[in-house]
Formats: sequence, C-alpha cells, structure tokens
Amino acid sequence: MAQQSIPAVSQGVVKLPDGRTFNLESTEGAEWLDSSTSFRFESSHGSKPFTARRQETRGIGYWYGSRKVEGRVHKKYIGKAEGLTIARLERVAEELTNVEPKEVGEREYKTVGDNAPNGRLDALEVRLRAMEELLGKVSA
Repeated sequence: MAQQSIPAVSQGVVKLPDGRTFNLESTEGAEWLDSSTSFRFESSHGSKPFTARRQETRGIGYWYGSRKVEGRVHKKYIGKAEGLTIARLERVAEELTNVEPKEVGEREYKTVGDNAPNGRLDALEVRLRAMEELLGKVSA
C-alpha cells in the first residue's frame, strides 16, 4: 500500500499534494487550516521537521506538533488555528529538535510535596524507614 503524502509548510508557504501553493498566514491559509487535519512543517531555521495534527476537543480544533526521537513520539502544543503562525511553528520545531532522548529503562519521577523522594535510592530509604517503624510497632 502506497503511503499518502500530506501537505507541507515550508518558508511560510503551504504546498498541497496536488501542486497548489499559498501563504499559510493568508485568508486562504486560515480557511485551509480550518478544514485540514495534518501537515508537515519544515523549518527555515535549521530545526528538524515535524508533523502537525489537529485534534478536536468539544468541537474546537487544537493543533499539536509531534516528532519521533529514538522510537518515542514527543508532542508539543501549538495552539488553535487562529493563533497558528510561522513564528509559533518555528518555536515548536526548535523545542521538538532539542528533545533529549531518554536512556532505555529510565523513568520520570514526580515529586509531591516537600518530603517526596528525589530518586530511586531516596524512595527506597523512605520505604525502609516506614517498614522499620511498622515493624517496631508490631514487635512492641
């Protein structure tokens, strides 16, 4: 099965698969964004390209940029169609280009409150102290 090509935006110009072109920041570009669901953005500032996709939430279209880095898809919010500009797309391209790939098996830990553990070792120490307290209560 042949892969279907999607429109591309490069240097502010939308290039449709049928050969038509127009400026993204024009009336025609705004109308196209309202009916389009995805496009490829190619940065003119040296950032790597990414795919922009529109996702509908409660009838409102929100645009997100995504790029795969070492097997993981990274996603950034672009905005609503009316706020979608070349400058915003360039910022998202830069953010997606500068994503640091994670080591295999590396996990993110979120802290909750001031006493939350900052790493695996801290988490184990907290659990060990809690178990020692519990054991002390049981043996007393």
